[in-house]
Amino acid sequence: MRIKNYMLGFTCICLVLLGTACESESDKRKARIKQLDKEINQLKKETDLMNDYLDACEKVSKC
Repeated sequence: MRIKNYMLGFTCICLVLLGTACESESDKRKARIKQLDKEINQLKKETDLMNDYLDACEKVSKC
């Protein structure tokens, strides 16, 4: 009976540690996704600026 209790306790500890590790990985992924979203937004802004610049160049060349 004691061995069974020890095994059950050990299993519970392992499951808690596994859950903590999975949570940590999930947090890392969320942080990475947030960082990528920031980079995407920055690239969109730069693209918009370049498009505005190209439009201005086209208008000047038509004159």
